[in-house]
Amino acid sequence: MSRDFDDLLAEAEQAHFSGWDFSFLQGRLIDTRLSWDYHQIVRSQFATARRMLDLDTGGGERLAAMAPLPRFTVATESFGPNVLIAARRLAPLNAHTVQVDANVQNQYGPSHGHPERCLPFDDDSFDLIACRHGSFSATEIARLLRPGGHFVAQLVGEDNFVGLNEHLHGPRTIWRRADELPPSLEQAGLVVLDRREEKPSARFTDIGAIVYYLKAVPWQIADFSVTAYKDRLVRLHEFILNHGGFEVHAHRQLIVATKPGRPHE
Repeated sequence: MSRDFDDLLAEAEQAHFSGWDFSFLQGRLIDTRLSWDYHQIVRSQFATARRMLDLDTGGGERLAAMAPLPRFTVATESFGPNVLIAARRLAPLNAHTVQVDANVQNQYGPSHGHPERCLPFDDDSFDLIACRHGSFSATEIARLLRPGGHFVAQLVGEDNFVGLNEHLHGPRTIWRRADELPPSLEQAGLVVLDRREEKPSARFTDIGAIVYYLKAVPWQIADFSVTAYKDRLVRLHEFILNHGGFEVHAHRQLIVATKPGRPHE
């Protein structure tokens, strides 16, 4: 039995979202598994990593799931409410949470007179840097990694769920300037050991799941609101009822890189 459009919208708008917890979408956004396991790849570095940095940790959910963590672990987050959530979750695991300026996520880094894009850590501070679904500066990663250290990232590609934008006639996300690419990891002096890309299918089972997702991830459709998109949401709701769901494709990239040189004792 299908649920009423207005009930689904009301439930999605009233649902609480905090940290980076998408449990509301359990069974309502059905993902196809990636061929790699990000958590397993990160954990495989724990045996030799004494100092770890987790970028854009959200509420610390993903990092906490990898415990026990390296002896000295730091997580960064720029969104104030998430910092408190992450600190409460990670403190019992002896991991430190540091609030940073949102500009540190700028891929162009602290060059050209932008010191606010610099992460607040010394050079050669970490054996392992992890980043899941965040953004980073390659030059900052190279600066912070110790020789022999590793960087592991699972990134959201620019074509992620673009079918939503197209079906709702919403603007596409603009991730970076088209006229100038940011420095690559290789240009920053790192050696890329593994690079993969996949676009697995995913299926939304109801319109409430779509509204919840678009409110939780506002950069997917920058001008989205239920009021402005109401007619388009009604049509998508009818599509879901007729087709048993709405299928889109995610866009994920995996990068594993290392900093040349012999590890410090």
